[in-house]
Amino acid sequence: MLQTGYTGNVLRINLTNRHITTEPLREEAATSYIGGRGLGVKYLFDEVPAGADPLGEENTLYFVTSPLAGTASQSSSRWMLVTKSPQTGTVIRSTGGADFGHQLKAAGFDMIAVEGKADHPVMIVIHNSIATIRDAAHLWGKEIPTDTLQEMIRKELGNEKMQIACIGPSGENKTRYAAIMSGRRSASRGGVGTVMGSKNLKAVAVTGNRPVAVADGDRLVEMTRNIVSDARGTHLYEGFSHLGTPGMTALLHEMGMHPVKNFQESRMPDFSGLGPDKLDELFVKDEGCFGCFIKCGALFQVKKGPYRGKPVAGPEYETMWSFGANLYNTDLGFVMAANKLCDDYGMDTISAGSSIGFAMELFEKGILSKNDVDGLDLSWGNHRDAYRLLEKIAEREGIGDLLALGTKRAADTIGNGTEKSAMHVKGMEIPAYEPRGAKAHGLNFATSTIGASHMTGYCGQELFGIPEQVDRFTTEGKGALLKANQDRTAAYDSLLICGFPASFHWMCPEHYAELLFAATGIETFRDEEYIRTAGERVYNLEKAFNVREGFNRKDDVLPQRFITEPVHDGPAKGQIFEMDILLDDYYTARGWDVTTGVPLPETMEQLDLTEALEKIT
Repeated sequence: MLQTGYTGNVLRINLTNRHITTEPLREEAATSYIGGRGLGVKYLFDEVPAGADPLGEENTLYFVTSPLAGTASQSSSRWMLVTKSPQTGTVIRSTGGADFGHQLKAAGFDMIAVEGKADHPVMIVIHNSIATIRDAAHLWGKEIPTDTLQEMIRKELGNEKMQIACIGPSGENKTRYAAIMSGRRSASRGGVGTVMGSKNLKAVAVTGNRPVAVADGDRLVEMTRNIVSDARGTHLYEGFSHLGTPGMTALLHEMGMHPVKNFQESRMPDFSGLGPDKLDELFVKDEGCFGCFIKCGALFQVKKGPYRGKPVAGPEYETMWSFGANLYNTDLGFVMAANKLCDDYGMDTISAGSSIGFAMELFEKGILSKNDVDGLDLSWGNHRDAYRLLEKIAEREGIGDLLALGTKRAADTIGNGTEKSAMHVKGMEIPAYEPRGAKAHGLNFATSTIGASHMTGYCGQELFGIPEQVDRFTTEGKGALLKANQDRTAAYDSLLICGFPASFHWMCPEHYAELLFAATGIETFRDEEYIRTAGERVYNLEKAFNVREGFNRKDDVLPQRFITEPVHDGPAKGQIFEMDILLDDYYTARGWDVTTGVPLPETMEQLDLTEALEKIT
């Protein structure tokens, strides 16, 4: 019986029949998949039938924590949404911050499984072990910004400590890339907010006062202190603690890794408007999630110009790109305002900005005229009309209704060869890195189980020389490198350790193992090799889910732009992406069939995935 680290409880809520039950967390699932991402995909694979409509009642939305959440362990009280994506049709996971994960554990639950669909808008309210379903019709269809909505719910419930995960109007309107917001943080990618909206679920509010029992509290505190002390002694800590990921923007632009004009170019003549000095001019204060020493969530305020307003959270690096260089824009005020609009409506900034960049490229090529885009001038760099287009996407009005579907579906609708300008993998837009300029990092986009995601197997070796420098332009050995990174990421995602300390190697598998053992007392967790294998098991189960849904080698591919068109400027000039060579190398390293991309039986059996193997063969 799970008694330390875990609460041992799963809250299951069926919105169709309003049935609420508490059931024991499956011990075998917990020990094999740990928590977070792993536990979520295990339940998803077992419970959601093949071919289920992502926006139908058969799909389940899992809110998952980890055995480290709510303990002394730093940067690990995050929470994760796991479901079937309405944007890609694959498994999707999206991580949230703030204090929601800690409060869910303090309320006595490791996970919430939300099933079915309510017949009218509702919210779920949880206090300690008691959950209720309440009417939320008065909060639906009002275009209430998500931060205002959270305050309204706290006031309505009479509890200022309530931590709330909610959707905005975009989730209600079924924008394919709707996000779920909690505090100033979002779980953004793959349409998790769209699934929540499809269930007529406006918000989940949770609070609890139950301490999380751990096996060895003294050891957990000692390890955490050592990790924090060592991290603060590194050269990366100060910069990322101050500005967070936006501080990387200028560096990656100089490397030719920061795409321009929807991945058509890699350099801008004048990038100074998006540099760290300009960010510092707008800086207000640092913020962070519960139990995190990094405090990377800076607040910024634009005080002059058309975008002046109150302090806003972010943007992070991806948003700096999606509304910056991606649109050939250097007006930082617009970036801040666009980020705020996405947070207010609950939209993924990467997909929203990419959809605008897609439209701008089609406008440049004459495929879309002013009449097609509601009279807007979508010339590169025209941030004023880009902001108006973003509003149209948020409202699903005019051309915005089409772009709210994402670039793949928009291109399918427009036709006329526009799929060449749709920068996505499996239907999810590619984030802010030039794939031709870092081959393992680009291969990660192609092979990610959730569609294009930098956080599936971030290749810091190529970009920053962390933990060692690797030639970013060579194809040799990149399959094995990426596999190791993806497996390690799946492990720390299952512990729900933040990507910062994990990617910078302030925390590594040795730490994961010792922290888990101190929290849970489970002896097998003490072996760091067991943790690595658990990460590989998680990745292969995600792959099996996708194979079951009909995905294979043809889907693990980047857009033709990267494969056939060399980079024509910057440090990566002349580079293409050697798709077939890299994919063969990766599949071989993974132990997957090189022809189909399906995991080989012996690979699945070695990872104790025999039951999953039976469902994909």
